[in-house]
Amino acid sequence: MSLARTSLWLLVSLLLATPSLAQELAPIEIDRRAAELGDALKRPVDPVDPDLVESVLVFTSEGDSGGARCVAHDGRGNVLGVVTVRVPRNGLRFIRARDFSGGTDYVGSANCRTKGPINGSAFLLAPGGVSDLPVLQRPYDPRLKNIVFPVVASY
Repeated sequence: MSLARTSLWLLVSLLLATPSLAQELAPIEIDRRAAELGDALKRPVDPVDPDLVESVLVFTSEGDSGGARCVAHDGRGNVLGVVTVRVPRNGLRFIRARDFSGGTDYVGSANCRTKGPINGSAFLLAPGGVSDLPVLQRPYDPRLKNIVFPVVASY
């Protein structure tokens, strides 16, 4: 067997033999409503930590209700946490970056699987104001989508 085939075989064996850490972590369910997002956007400075810079991941529904399961990774690819959110019909819910890490500072990314007509957007809240962040939305079925938030931070 060639070195490339042996390496590929070993890699596949390792991936199949060990369960993913993201599957082992119990997801945290978040239920923040649109009014709370409005408050956060109007006052991006946290009264407890005035220097806090944090990403906010927003999920909106186009019609039917749906949900998302998100896994966040730090800059080295380590899984930080798993968060789920249920979005009501024609509604909005959001996740803060610190929900994934329990308040630990990090810069990384998040990958979310959605069910239902859900779209994602993201903002960066900072003492200097609010800015939008990039979001990649990849539908792979009419009711299923993979949403990637390439920049997620809390520090």
